[in-house]
Amino acid sequence: MKTKIFTRLIFALIGGAACLLCAYFAEGLFSASRLNKALDDQRSRTLMHYFYHREQTSGRLALAKAKSGDVEITLTWNNRNDLDLHCVDPNGEHIYYSAKRATRTLGELDVDRNMREPYTSQPVEHIFWPSRDAPDGVYRVYVDEFLRHGDPDPTPFEVTTKEYGRVKRYPGVIQFDRHHTPGEPGQFVCEFYASPSGDKSLFAAIGFLKSALIMGLWGSMIAAGLSAALLAGLSPITILHKKKKRTVLFAPKLFGLFLTYTEEFQPLKPSKFLAIVLDSALWGLTAGFFGQILYCKLPENLLALHPSYAHGIALCLIGGTLGFGLGGRVPYLPRVWASLAGMLAGLTAGRLFLAVYWSSSEMSGRVLACALIGAAIGAMINLPIEEPEEEIEVEDRHASGMGRLSLKGSRSRPAGTLRRSGRS
Repeated sequence: MKTKIFTRLIFALIGGAACLLCAYFAEGLFSASRLNKALDDQRSRTLMHYFYHREQTSGRLALAKAKSGDVEITLTWNNRNDLDLHCVDPNGEHIYYSAKRATRTLGELDVDRNMREPYTSQPVEHIFWPSRDAPDGVYRVYVDEFLRHGDPDPTPFEVTTKEYGRVKRYPGVIQFDRHHTPGEPGQFVCEFYASPSGDKSLFAAIGFLKSALIMGLWGSMIAAGLSAALLAGLSPITILHKKKKRTVLFAPKLFGLFLTYTEEFQPLKPSKFLAIVLDSALWGLTAGFFGQILYCKLPENLLALHPSYAHGIALCLIGGTLGFGLGGRVPYLPRVWASLAGMLAGLTAGRLFLAVYWSSSEMSGRVLACALIGAAIGAMINLPIEEPEEEIEVEDRHASGMGRLSLKGSRSRPAGTLRRSGRS
């Protein structure tokens, strides 16, 4: 039993290390080819890429029950002072706290915090234009500090603009001015040009496919590396064990475990090895592609308020698909258990990713999440443990020096008398 547990730990280590290295390789490849930059101007959020710097803003908007639209402008800061968001739209209309709704469009300031008690140290203000109502043209954004409520000044802030899915951030600092004129726009922050609503559908479709294909490529690299590592660990080799040739598997032998030996497993031909790796890569492509689709279809509030749940659900699909694809193809890897292990690891990886991301970096979170899924699938390798037969030699010290004994049969007399058993 101990041997079997140790063998599973060996393949868990191999699977985790393989996915770790493949994830690092994918990070370098994406960075060198600038594929990660292709996600910057996205309409759709991308699993484990780019979206997370907006989680704080999204969470505050979700709690405030903010509305959404083609064009959105969000102001966030981190004290109880009263900052105001102003926007002058392409029609020249000024939207702010005294004129919350535009007259020519449906543009609206729907969230306004810290204008009255209770004050919050995590405030947000939000202006939006509903779908297909945003005017085409230049939008100018301003920020004004209307009142101080006892917190330190100047106040750092951040403006986030969202124009047909393209998101940009503009950090800044503002200080209270006693001589400012109420109703004036205040400090200029940025301006941006909004594309027509008629272009939305085509751009959204292209952006959606781009995100799904990039995640599919990421998944295929992880799956190919994981299957190649497990197959390499399962390669049979011949060793000399106690003066006899034994067939053992490479990975247990590497860690000094000689009892994991098998006679029936035949070495894979290079063509078969490559076929399994390519097949696993296709499963990884499928896992990443549909994992990204599922992630995009999850409710916005779920991602904003419970991001670990949203990531866990998507990674559960990816891990389960990887386990299903590798199971049955990789020897000694049962499909059902590999799928279940991948799903459970995916759920855990969602929480792990965000924990590492907030404490370290986004890349570290992605790499460790991959390693966890690979270790869980690798631990499902179920080897038949067979102990080599041992020859028992017995030495009797009293028999030393005695001559050789021989037994001979004799037919001169019967060996005994046959009697009837029972009562006479």
